Amino acid sequence: MSLNYITIGKRIREIRKKRKISQSALSEIIDKTPTLVSYIESGIRGMSLETIVAIANALEVSVDVLLSDNLAINSRSFMYDISEIMSGLTVYERTVIIESMKSLKETLRENRYLIANRPK
Repeated sequence: MSLNYITIGKRIREIRKKRKISQSALSEIIDKTPTLVSYIESGIRGMSLETIVAIANALEVSVDVLLSDNLAINSRSFMYDISEIMSGLTVYERTVIIESMKSLKETLRENRYLIANRPK
């Protein structure tokens, strides 16, 4: 299987623009040239694992969000939605949201029987 660098580049560009980060600023953050960032976004050049992780960190998304069109199981919308919600939060806010999600998951599973036994 080969990676589709065009779709990866489009995703990087889309998220970068949404975050209001210029190609020049992204290149500084990841310590690469603006030309390389342009080549990556247009799909002309691939990138190393180190570079894709640096880009994901700079854009505050997970690597699977960037690679989602290349995954056998596409979790793009879910992971993208989560990364959008979590973007820009303080450590405290992230912790509260994560702990709330864990608690909600546990409550849903503990009370799953209510759905099966509800009157019709």
